[in-house]
Amino acid sequence: MLKKTTLITAAAVATAFVGLMILLPTPAPAPDLDGAVVIDNVRYFDGEAMQGPAAVTVADGKIVSIGDPGAEAQGASRLDAAGKTLLPGLFDAHVHTFATAQRDAVTFGVTALIDMFTAPALLAGARDARDSFAPSNSAALFSAGMLATVERGHGTQYGINVETLEGPEDAPAWVAARIEEGSDFIKLVYMPYATYIPSLDLETATAVIEAAHDQGVQAVAHVSSLEGARELLDAGVDGFVHIFADKVADAAFIEAAVERKVFVIPTLAVIAMVNGKSTGPELIDDPDLGPRLTPAATTNLRQDFGSSSPYFDLDKALETVGLLHDAGVPILAGSDAPNPGTAHGVSVHAEMALLVRAGLSTEEALAAATALPAKFFGADDRGRIAPGARADLVLVAGDPGADITATRRIDIVYRNGVAVGDDPEPTEGSTLALAGVLGDFEVGTSAPEGLVWSETSDRMMGGDSNARVARIERGDGGALAVTTTVGSGFAFPWAGAFLGTTSQEAVGDLGDARAVAFEVRGTPANYRLMLFVAGGMGAPPTAMFEVTEDWQRVEIAIADVAGFEPDRFGGMAFVTPMRAGEYAFELDNVTLIR
Repeated sequence: MLKKTTLITAAAVATAFVGLMILLPTPAPAPDLDGAVVIDNVRYFDGEAMQGPAAVTVADGKIVSIGDPGAEAQGASRLDAAGKTLLPGLFDAHVHTFATAQRDAVTFGVTALIDMFTAPALLAGARDARDSFAPSNSAALFSAGMLATVERGHGTQYGINVETLEGPEDAPAWVAARIEEGSDFIKLVYMPYATYIPSLDLETATAVIEAAHDQGVQAVAHVSSLEGARELLDAGVDGFVHIFADKVADAAFIEAAVERKVFVIPTLAVIAMVNGKSTGPELIDDPDLGPRLTPAATTNLRQDFGSSSPYFDLDKALETVGLLHDAGVPILAGSDAPNPGTAHGVSVHAEMALLVRAGLSTEEALAAATALPAKFFGADDRGRIAPGARADLVLVAGDPGADITATRRIDIVYRNGVAVGDDPEPTEGSTLALAGVLGDFEVGTSAPEGLVWSETSDRMMGGDSNARVARIERGDGGALAVTTTVGSGFAFPWAGAFLGTTSQEAVGDLGDARAVAFEVRGTPANYRLMLFVAGGMGAPPTAMFEVTEDWQRVEIAIADVAGFEPDRFGGMAFVTPMRAGEYAFELDNVTLIR
């Protein structure tokens, strides 16, 4: 049977491009060229190779023509881009989206994200948003939603309620539920040779892959070993979203990968970080990228796991990627942001440089971040510069065909044909005006529209604390019961209940609320209320409160929580003490007081 788990622990380009052509939509009816933009004298990468210089005309969110824009565009705005290069908007083919991820990505020319695991509630509206041609400052989102794993397996440690599988009989219903939630494809975790964490067995993993195919979507896999990857090739997996780095791929594996037409997203930037060779400091110090980083991104780029692993050998990973590429296995660029040592958008530039280091040409590395993700993830109108394609574009200084690091010299990012930063229409619902009751738990773990209650713990930062939340009866209504085990594997351990936004784009605004009030009882100790700033990283602003065995009402003045910005609310957490041990508490009537 399917089982809900709420364990919280807080992660070649073909040798020739024959057959890679994507069928782009024919532009009909003819676009209105009032307000068109002509990017003139520009070198451009069409998804396969460098072309030009030429004039690229953009109107109505699409590329209208390449070459002479014609008399009908004589009134268009013109940009002389001599000496510059126009690229399709970049893809990051392996991310985990939250908070400001989509906006941060666009800052660095990444206009589409392939998400490999996030809260299913965050998928609401993703397809409509990415299909729209309205001006936008956010990257389009394609996502697996929830991943396929087992209880206490990889993926259950990131603060998301994960519906796990117990056996192959669960697979059809599990896959159907993901598709209903809005998943574009299925991701599974297969790590049977990792002794430190449970994994799907091969029979169940195979059943998930078969169920995905039966229901019309592809299945991709997180693997950590050559032997595990070999077994999933035989099971029919469509692609690998990490390259194994315990061993170098042998001839038999490479032959099978070619025969089965799989693609690989190596995520070399994360392997480098775990191997003690993080690209983060280099990105921070880059004179073109560093000034674009938010403080939160800079903090993340400086972090690492603080330990190495035999499963993360960068030299072996680079060698395997080179061998697969030489054999014709498609290689896609993905960073695995926001793992430590990475950040959304910026780490794709490091990933492309690592792909070149692995043996891809500069044009193949560019294709790995443009045309190939578009092909394999069904983004048919993206990833190329051609008439009829969506005008998600990046204008950079210099020639990335000669030096891949030229992608970092970003001049203009266009999203749906509009330069990002030109004040597009704000995304509807991007700001949540919060007031009144945030949680009375009368029905389930309900919250106001746009918010969701879940567990949280330090496992997202490598700690070993756990938390569970569940609704319980209280009088004629309900309360939220929270049970935690606080471990000693993190410098500042935490575990408890979290209230956050359900949309990547949403930022809460507490308006003129003066306090957070709530009722609580539990294991006696001093607990903490943490108020998160949207997009913030590191330790959140925190206030202490005392819990006793009896119900009591607590009121915490927002002004007393140093460092919190009420108009940038990203969430709040009620967490147990930092001392190791087991704790339980009950929470009710969480309310904003004016």
